[in-house]
Order: sequence, then structure tokens, then C-alpha cells
Amino acid sequence: MHAVLYITMNLDEASSSKEARESVHFWLCENGFVEKDGYFRNGPADWFVIGGRWSGELSRRKLFSIARKHGKLVKMSNVLKKEYPKFAKFFGDDDVFVLSDEVLYDENHPVWMEFKEKYSELYKLRDVGRNPYFTFGYEDDAQVVDDVLFDELDIPKAMEKDLYDGGKVIDINGDEPTKESFIGRKWIVVVDFHY
Repeated sequence: MHAVLYITMNLDEASSSKEARESVHFWLCENGFVEKDGYFRNGPADWFVIGGRWSGELSRRKLFSIARKHGKLVKMSNVLKKEYPKFAKFFGDDDVFVLSDEVLYDENHPVWMEFKEKYSELYKLRDVGRNPYFTFGYEDDAQVVDDVLFDELDIPKAMEKDLYDGGKVIDINGDEPTKESFIGRKWIVVVDFHY
């Protein structure tokens, strides 16, 4: 089974996304993420990559933040019920959201325009064909934590539990998850792992 993990590290430990992604990869290897020794002891994973199935997730979080503000996110279950009415009874009421068709198919929609204006570099990566097995992921799989990512990922809550109990964020420096200590001071890197 695959799962997502977000690793944060001090900003001064890497000068670029590439360095941050490489640093996290090697930190996981050195600390027994897939081994029997080190920080994780029995290694929670048997395989991992940076980004993987969640490649681009940090950028999506920023886009969805804008779409939510414009009221243009819809529940995936509602989309499925509309598209496949004969099977509607099989679709529960999930918490998975997607962009509304109105936004999805109109690059000139205000949601895209605001995303393009705020995050022009991320906008350029939106159509990258991503290989989920690319070891070090893609440029946007490591980003500097900003208020959007801090809130969208709910970093303090995600760090309350350890990985074995469902935690989703680990700070390799052991810092408390406050806005003052994370925003503009930490890299966040997406990890896809199999267990």
C-alpha cells in the first residue's frame, strides 16, 4: 500500500528544491526508513521516492486554496454521482475534492489567472507528464513552507502523531510546528512510500 509523508527541514540546509529533495532522500536512507537500523528502527517502508504518486501535491494545495476561495471545489463523490447516476448508491460522501469542470476546462478562469499570477513558476509545471518512479521527484515536490501550505496541510495537527500512528509530517530538525518557526524557514518535501 502507498502512503504520503511530508518531511520538513531548515531552509538553510538546502539552497534549492533539488538540494532539499536530495537531502531528504539521503536522510531517509541514512535513518533506516527502508532498513532495520537508524531513526525508524524497523523501517516503516519497503520502498520510497520523492513525489511519486503525490508529485505536484504541494502545487495542487496552493491551487485548491485559491479554488476554495472562489467556491470552485466540488466533492469527488458528487461528480461521480452525477456522471454515473445508475451507480450513485455505491458512492459515499467522501472528503476528496476536485476542481469544478468550469475551472478545469477554462484556462482563463479567474482561479487559473490568480494561480498564474501568484505562482508563475508552479503554473508552468501544471502539465508536466510526471513519472511516479522518478527517484528525486520534480521541482515543485520541495517548496518553502508558506502560510498556504502550513494551513492546507495543517502541519501542527499532522505532526501530533508519529508515522506509525498516522502522522503525516516529520520535521528532521525536531522543531515545534508554529507559524513563526516554519513559514519561510523550512523546506517541505513530498515522499511517496510503500509499506
